[in-house]
Amino acid sequence: MRCPRCNETGTRVIDSRDLEGGSTIRRRRECEACAYRFTTYERPEGARLTSLQGAQVLFYPTAIGWHPREKKEFGAAQLDAWRTIQRAHSIANGVYVAAVNRVGYEGTRESGIEFWGNSFVADPFGQIVAQASSDKEETLIVECDPHRIEWREAMPVPMRAEE
Repeated sequence: MRCPRCNETGTRVIDSRDLEGGSTIRRRRECEACAYRFTTYERPEGARLTSLQGAQVLFYPTAIGWHPREKKEFGAAQLDAWRTIQRAHSIANGVYVAAVNRVGYEGTRESGIEFWGNSFVADPFGQIVAQASSDKEETLIVECDPHRIEWREAMPVPMRAEE
C-alpha cells in the first residue's frame, strides 16, 4: 500500500495503543519512509491488509454527501453505492465495519454539500446491525460479537489470501 504523503510502498500496521494519547481506531498504518500515520478505508486493499493483520472492526470515517443539484437525479444511487461498498468490506474480510458519516450542510444550500448521515455498523455477513438517521447527530453504541467473526470465517469462502 502506498503512503498518501510520500508515495512510498512500505507501510506497516500499528496498534492504537502504540499511539501517543491513544485512538478510537484500533489499527492504523504508518509509512516506513516518512513515518506518516494514516487510516485506510474505501480501497479494498487497505481493508484486506488491515483485517489480515488482526483487525476485527474497520472504521470508515467519511464526510460524504450530495451537491444540491445532484441529489434529485443521483442521490439514492450514490447513497446505496456507499452503503454497498462498506458492507462489501465486512463480507470480503469477515469483520465488522463501522461506517461513520456526518449530517448537515457545509456552504450554502444552493452550492454547498448536504451530508447524508446514515452512519451504520455492519456485521461480518454484511448485515446492518445498527443505523443512524440521515438528518440528526447520533451516537451508535453497538456490541460486536467476536463469535460472528468466527462463524463467518467458517464459511466455505476464502477469507485469507493463501486460501
